[in-house]
Amino acid sequence: MKNLLRHPAYQEVEKALRREVWELVGFGAFFFITGLTLILLSPKYHFGLLILGTLLLSPAIYLFLKAIQNNKIQESDVIKIIKYNSKDIVWIYPFVTQVMPFGISLYERCYIIMKTIDGKELSFKVPVRKKKLLLSWLKRLVPHARFGFSKERETLYGQSPESFLNKNWDK
Repeated sequence: MKNLLRHPAYQEVEKALRREVWELVGFGAFFFITGLTLILLSPKYHFGLLILGTLLLSPAIYLFLKAIQNNKIQESDVIKIIKYNSKDIVWIYPFVTQVMPFGISLYERCYIIMKTIDGKELSFKVPVRKKKLLLSWLKRLVPHARFGFSKERETLYGQSPESFLNKNWDK
């Protein structure tokens, strides 16, 4: 177990969680600067800009608070369950999305989704090129879990996450 937590894939999980915090900070900064700019322009141009600017400060504050809350990577739910309660993970699958306006592929995102025995869902976003590394590492870390998505698994997990462990799909 200790060797698996020194694996490069574990470092990728930590990087993914740090990246999510920085995305929150970036979006928060965008809303904050935009809202502040509109507030500063409102006396000169229009009163509606003051209201819009004030409204834009709300998501900025929310995103900053969320970034502060998630800043301690080692205390995140994903890291805690991987380190201390990996036996509670019963199902793991990747979810890849492509952004393709007008049929032109701009970029892909991969979310690793982990479902637990108590019905909780945890996920983190990783580069698509790291998906195979992470899934093979997770298969060694939690060999009892089921990997891959299917409608049958989704239905069974929705009915009873506990009975999910008793199926032998991967054998």
